[in-house]
Amino acid sequence: MRPARGPVFVLLEADAERKEMGQPRGRRVVPRQAPASGRVSWDDHHLEPRGEMRAVNKRRTTLLVCLGMFLAGLAVVPAAQGAAANCAGSPTVIVGTSNDSYPPFEIPIANGTKSIGFDNDLVTAIARQAGFKVEFRTFAWGYIATPPGPWADCDMVAAAVTPAPFRRAFMRFSDLYFDEPPHGPLAFAFPKSRAGADLCATVNAALRQVKDDGTWAKIYIKWFDVAPTSIP
Repeated sequence: MRPARGPVFVLLEADAERKEMGQPRGRRVVPRQAPASGRVSWDDHHLEPRGEMRAVNKRRTTLLVCLGMFLAGLAVVPAAQGAAANCAGSPTVIVGTSNDSYPPFEIPIANGTKSIGFDNDLVTAIARQAGFKVEFRTFAWGYIATPPGPWADCDMVAAAVTPAPFRRAFMRFSDLYFDEPPHGPLAFAFPKSRAGADLCATVNAALRQVKDDGTWAKIYIKWFDVAPTSIP
């Protein structure tokens, strides 16, 4: 948005400049040819460019800089507000992990209240790709892996879960994210609801992306200290 009074500021500055030179408004001051002394002679009186003209130019520059900052501010503030709104609107997915140690997939820390490992890093990468936030919560393995599941407390599970047939009665599974002995096959689990199906589809799409762009392999190397021989 351009400020309505912007041109007025410029005209006032120009008039102030003419007034300091002793010229009436609207009259253009034209320098004559410089004499041998190097001084410039003006129409009504003599001025040295290093004197009053330097001051005039400094004020003009200051005005233009301030005006530019003002216009830039008008453009930047709405954009920043929009970015903040988009960030604030990102959904948060509650992810259940196990507080039972199963390295390198789950490694409990902070007295079992948090965990780190392959699963956490992979879920974080998937969330970044899909555009949602993640809140990790730790639970006992028995609560996660047996009926009716932990769906009263989380939206999905990332705890090295094997998609065994008996679990499909109370869990929906993603595509495999790990399939190497002795640990695989492993998949993320979701509740058997419409919301669970939608989240599972979102995670599957992002999982394919992180496999294709090399992120999955980087996480594998971080936790297994060797390059993967294949990607599930």
